[in-house]
Amino acid sequence: MSNLNLLKDQCSRLEGMRDVMIGQKASLILEINAAQSYLDTKDEVLSILTDVQEETQAKTKDLFENLLSALIKEVMGDRDENAKVVLSSTTKSNKVSLAIEIENSTGERRDVYLDKGGSVKNITAMGLRFIALSRTQNRRFIILDEADCWLNEKYIPGFANILKDLSVKIGMQVVYISHHNPEYFFGKAKIVNLTSHNGIVCSEEVEQPAEYTDGNFENKLDDSEVDDLMEGVGLRYLRLSNFKQHENTVIEFSPNVTVITGDNDIGKTTIVQAIEAVARNSGREGLIRDGQNSCRVEIGLEDGFSLEWGYKRTGSSKSRYILSDNNNVTIKESRSGTTTPEWLDQYLCMPLHKDIDINIGDQDSANFILDKSVSGFKKAEILSLGTDASKVQRLITKHGENILNCTKIINSKKKDLLAVKNKLLALKLLNSVSEKLNECSRIDELKSKRAISLASLRDKSLRIQSMTARLNAMASIANVSINQPSIDTGGAISAFEHIKKIEHLGKRYSALSSISGAFVESANFDFSKSDSAMRHIKTIGFLDAKYNAMQAVSFLGSINQPNTSDLNSLKSKAARIMSLGNKYNALSKVQNILIEAPNFSNVQNPERIGKAIVESMKKQSEIMLKISSNENILNAIADEKKILLDEMGHQCPLCNSVISELNHESV
Repeated sequence: MSNLNLLKDQCSRLEGMRDVMIGQKASLILEINAAQSYLDTKDEVLSILTDVQEETQAKTKDLFENLLSALIKEVMGDRDENAKVVLSSTTKSNKVSLAIEIENSTGERRDVYLDKGGSVKNITAMGLRFIALSRTQNRRFIILDEADCWLNEKYIPGFANILKDLSVKIGMQVVYISHHNPEYFFGKAKIVNLTSHNGIVCSEEVEQPAEYTDGNFENKLDDSEVDDLMEGVGLRYLRLSNFKQHENTVIEFSPNVTVITGDNDIGKTTIVQAIEAVARNSGREGLIRDGQNSCRVEIGLEDGFSLEWGYKRTGSSKSRYILSDNNNVTIKESRSGTTTPEWLDQYLCMPLHKDIDINIGDQDSANFILDKSVSGFKKAEILSLGTDASKVQRLITKHGENILNCTKIINSKKKDLLAVKNKLLALKLLNSVSEKLNECSRIDELKSKRAISLASLRDKSLRIQSMTARLNAMASIANVSINQPSIDTGGAISAFEHIKKIEHLGKRYSALSSISGAFVESANFDFSKSDSAMRHIKTIGFLDAKYNAMQAVSFLGSINQPNTSDLNSLKSKAARIMSLGNKYNALSKVQNILIEAPNFSNVQNPERIGKAIVESMKKQSEIMLKISSNENILNAIADEKKILLDEMGHQCPLCNSVISELNHESV
C-alpha cells in the first residue's frame, strides 16, 4: 500500500473518531444543559413540592375531619366539647404518623380513644372504616356487628341516619347487626329479623309502617335512586346451611343498608362469622351445626354468579370453594384446605388491607383503627393519608438527591466536554487535509493513467534531443572543412594532370604549326581556361566529400515533429534531396569545363608532340564520355528531386518553410 493510501486510511479513521466525538459533544452538552436547567429551578421545585405536601395533607385531612365531625354532630348534636375531629399528622423518617383527636370550642384537643367516651368512639370508628374502605379497590361492602354497642339509646336514630347517608352518598353496601329496637331503622334500611322456631332459625323481613314507605317521610329510601346507584353491584343474598344455629337460613341483602335484628344468641353474629369464613377460609369445627359433619355458606354475587364455601370435620382438605355461573355451572373450584384460592379476590374482592380487615367489623374490632394496638403510622397508612404525604415526601427527598446528582453531572461532564473539545480542536484541519489527500489521490490516479505516456514522452524527448543534435550537425555540415587528399575525386585529378600535359603540348603545338606540311587536327579546346577547370575539379572533389559526409549521417532516425505523420519518410526525402542537390551542383559545374586548343606554333619535335596530342585526345574523349554519363545522372537526379518536392508539397520538413523550385545551386 502506498504512503498516500496509508494517509487516507488514517484520515478516514480520524474522521470516524471526529464524528463520534461530535456526537459525544452534543450528548454532553444536552446532559449539562438538562442538569443545569434542573438546578436553575431547584428552589422553585422544592417550594412546589412542599406546598403540594401541605395541600395534599390539608385537603385530605379537611375532608376527613369534616366528615367525622359531621357524623358526631348528626348523632349527638352540636356540643362544645366535641366541636371538631382533628387528624394531627407528623412526619418521621419520611413516614407520616396520625393521631385522631377531638378539639373543643376553646381549641383544646383530646385523644379520641384515650380521652373520650364510647359514643364518640363508636361514631368515629365507623366513619373511619367507611373512609378507609372508600380509598381502596376492595368491594364496597361493610358488615358491622353492634358497632353502636356504646351508644346511648337516644342516639340510635341519628346513627341509623348516618349509615343510610354514607351508604347512598358513597355507594356503600352495609349489613348492620344491631341489638337495638328495629323501629330506630324504619325508613333508613331494610330490616331482617331473626327468630327461632323449634330450634330452627328463621329470617323474615320486618314490615315498616306506611309513613316510612309512602313518600311522606323525608328520610325514606328511594328505591329507584338506590337501584340506579347500586345496579348490578353488591352481594345479593347469604345462605347458611348447618352453620352453627342455622340449619338453612337465607338472608336477602338490600343494595344499600340491611339491618339484622333479633334476640340475644339467636345467630346474628353468626352471619358476620359466615361471611368472614368465606373471605378468610377460617373454617373450624365450632362452625358446624351440632350433629352434622359439615357446614356450607353460599353468597350470591353479581350477574347471577354464586360462591359456595364448605367445611367438613374430617379429611385432609376440609374446606372447598365452588364458583358457579347463572346456569349453576361450576367455573371455578378449589380444595386448598386452609388457604384461599387465588381467584377468590377477583370475585369476592374482600382481601385484608394493610393486615387490617376493613370489610368485616366484628364486636372485638368495634374501635377499628382507634384501638391503641394500631400505631399512628398504621392509622395514616390505613387511611392512605400517609400514602399521599409519603409520596410527596419521597418526591422531596428525591429532589434533594437529584440536586446533588445534577451538580456531580455538571462537574464531571464539563471535564469530559473540555477533553472532547480539545480533541476536536486538534482535528480542526482534518477537512482540509482530507480534501488535499483526495486531490493527491486524484493526481495519483491521473499519474497512474499517464505513466506509460510519460515514459513514452521521456523517450521521445531524449530522441528529440538526440535528433536535434544530429540536425544541428547536419545544418553545420555546409561549413565543415574536408581535407582534400583523402577524397576520392574519381578521374578529376587525372584529368587535371592530362589537361596540364595538354596545355604543355598545346604550346609545343603552336610552335609546330608554322612548320609547313605538318597538319594536326585538334579539338577545339580552350587551354587558357585550365585554371578554371582546376577550380571546378576541386569543387567537385569538395562537394563529393560533403556528399560522403552526409552519407555518414544517413542512418538518422525519425524526428517527431508536431503535426507530422511520417517523419521517417520526410527525413529520408530530405536526405535524398540534399544528396541529389549536392550531386547535381557537383556535376553541373563539371559541364562548364572548357578546354581550349593548344598553340603549337612554337613547338619543337612535332612528331613526338603529335603522338602526345593523340594520347591526350584519347584521354580527353574518355573524360567527355564520363561528363556525358554524369550529365545523364544529373538529369535523373533533377527529375527525382522534383518528384520528391511534389510529394512534400514544397514544404521543408524541419522548419515548415516553403521550398521553391530548386536549381542545382541552391540545394
